[in-house]
Amino acid sequence: MPNESDHSAAKLAQLNKQVSLLEKALKDERSAKKALEAKLDNVDQHRYDSYRELISALEQANNRQVQLKVLSNLANHHASSGSTAEMLVNFLKEISLLLEGATVLLFDYKNPKRAIAYLLEKDSNKLVKPYSNRIDITALLNQAANSLQTTEELESTEAGSSHWQRIAENSSLEPSLHDLFHHENQLVFSYQRLKQRKNLVVIDLPHYCYSKEVKQTLDTAGQQFVSAIQKRATEEKLAKNYQRLQRAVHKLSSVQHQLIHSEKMASIGQLAAGIAHEINNPIGYVKSNLSVLSDYITLFKKAINEARPHIAVDDELDFAEQDVAELISSCLDGVDRVAEIVSSLNSFARKEDSTKIAKVSLNQVLQESIKITWNNIKHTCEMVVELDENLPEIMGHKGELQQVFINLIVNALHAIEDSGKITVRSWFQDTVNVSVTDNGCGMDKTTQKKLFEPFYTTKPEGKGTGLGLSVSYAIIEHHRGKITVQSEIGKGTRFELKFPIAEHQSAQMTVHENKDLMANS
Repeated sequence: MPNESDHSAAKLAQLNKQVSLLEKALKDERSAKKALEAKLDNVDQHRYDSYRELISALEQANNRQVQLKVLSNLANHHASSGSTAEMLVNFLKEISLLLEGATVLLFDYKNPKRAIAYLLEKDSNKLVKPYSNRIDITALLNQAANSLQTTEELESTEAGSSHWQRIAENSSLEPSLHDLFHHENQLVFSYQRLKQRKNLVVIDLPHYCYSKEVKQTLDTAGQQFVSAIQKRATEEKLAKNYQRLQRAVHKLSSVQHQLIHSEKMASIGQLAAGIAHEINNPIGYVKSNLSVLSDYITLFKKAINEARPHIAVDDELDFAEQDVAELISSCLDGVDRVAEIVSSLNSFARKEDSTKIAKVSLNQVLQESIKITWNNIKHTCEMVVELDENLPEIMGHKGELQQVFINLIVNALHAIEDSGKITVRSWFQDTVNVSVTDNGCGMDKTTQKKLFEPFYTTKPEGKGTGLGLSVSYAIIEHHRGKITVQSEIGKGTRFELKFPIAEHQSAQMTVHENKDLMANS
């Protein structure tokens, strides 16, 4: 029995020893497991931290990409040939996108108490007026000025500088502004648009948790915009000045040519007056002598008739007796025709007082104009004259109107190459109307558009000044009339003139209006 007891005790001791070993092994395993778990936790934390850093870096890269894209887009907009208004809209659109689609407002003002408000529509990217009335933004400017210590610092925005300031809405703002601002914070930006006008950009911020890079981007964008818009404004001003200078040079050139043309016309008028005076005297002698000669022939015919019974029949004497009266009558008609031409030349050469007008018969002016141009017309053209005998008179200058009609008839003559027809008509239908029509070469649409421009001519060099129709147009406008042209290549041209009747026109034209006439012509 003792042996069995010892054997059991030994076996128990051995079991206890094995249990101790197992417990130690389990403890070691647990310790190793804890160490491994701790190590795994550290690895997971490191991976998580790395992941978070990667996500943060990616977000920063994306944000930076957006910021760079905004700056790039703005640079492209500034470099484009758009107007300052387009540059402004593009600038506001890009800033709104940069700030997560924030609401953007623009106040244009000379007097802060009477600013014009504009809202950038997100769908159409257009500036619209949310209010028809003007808004007082003095409190808004004062709030922004508080961030810059003085109002003068905000108001004296220098070229290339950027002023983005954060303000908080409060009850001191005009009530209408509260309807426009839906958040507590606003970002404002001020710049000089014109010499006496300024713009204030206000962005209604959803929050103000923006990174340093976003603020730097805003400053850079603002500086670029101010520089670009001032540069563009300068370019537009230079372009306007250049256009104004071109118009002045063109006007001076036009006046110079008109003066030369006027001097030529004055010289022609003096020459015509001199020729008419020199012709009038011998014409008077010839007409008077022909009249006396006609009386003498009447006496001779009476004497021949009395002596007829005592004279042999002579056929030649009988023919001479019959023909001499016709010859004298023909000579008198010719002298009257010359007298009419001289009278027309005198009318053309006579200088009228350009500050006074009188009742004028357009039929008479047309007839005198045709007489002056008839010598050139009769050999190449058929002249058809259809004048309304009951045509009312108009108020005007006879000499100026004669200049217009002569110019239209001569132009019609030049448009006909070999032979053709010129038709001159007058009629009354609400207005006093005159038309000059030819069946010449006609004009295309381009020529018709430029027809009344000074110095524009289709004639060969040296054949025309290009002033005839432009001067005629100015004269017609001065008479409160209108001129239209219809033309087709190969078929001919028709000029139609309309004048108000004398009762509908002013009885006097001022000197100022005549100065305008000279300037326009």
